[in-house]
Amino acid sequence: MPAVEQLERSSRIQRSGRIACRHEREESRSRVETLSDREKEIIALVAHGLSNKEIADRLCLSFHTVTTYRKNLSAKLNIHSSAGLTIFAILHKIIDLNEIEGKTV
Repeated sequence: MPAVEQLERSSRIQRSGRIACRHEREESRSRVETLSDREKEIIALVAHGLSNKEIADRLCLSFHTVTTYRKNLSAKLNIHSSAGLTIFAILHKIIDLNEIEGKTV
């Protein structure tokens, strides 16, 4: 899973005190820049544990519209799970790790 691999790589880099190479930072930034504000909003709500129905209700969209957004996000990011989208959201600062419901510190 690309998002998990990126999280592991980022974690190793932080532990060793090295700065990520410029190519990785640019690639990461370009992935986020290709997302619309609505796509980022949907990723954030997925990361907070909301179902497609709950997201639809919160954003005043149809269930089918949210499902289409999720399908397109999966194709665009090559991430096919809620956990992967959550990791992506944290890595790309779409949400803060402390915002996730049920998080214990």
